[in-house]
Amino acid sequence: SRTAAAAATVVPDADLRTALPAPPGAIRTFTADDVVTVMAEVYDNRQTPGALLTNVTVTTPNGDVVKRIEAMKESDSDTRYTATIPMQGIAPGKYVLVMDTRAAENAPPVLAPPVPITVK
Repeated sequence: SRTAAAAATVVPDADLRTALPAPPGAIRTFTADDVVTVMAEVYDNRQTPGALLTNVTVTTPNGDVVKRIEAMKESDSDTRYTATIPMQGIAPGKYVLVMDTRAAENAPPVLAPPVPITVK
């Protein structure tokens, strides 16, 4: 988000510049007009790698789904997936953001660690 870019957490990285609209940030509080971009590197360790489905889900702390966005594989990377999540339409409150990946043949998902966020 624009606000998170003001609190960058890493030394600028040439690879990340192509994947993210701004440097990664540590801010986890957003406003309704923020647009959050998330990125993950996903490694397919199956014997025969194949298509993967990667999603980002915003839930309430109780697990109710508020928004789900499909993450897209970056064209210049074998492992990098990004998703852009508008905060518009999400009521003020506490939420959990989770990125998950599963084999296209509908295997159980592998979950990244959940990230608590707040929308003001």
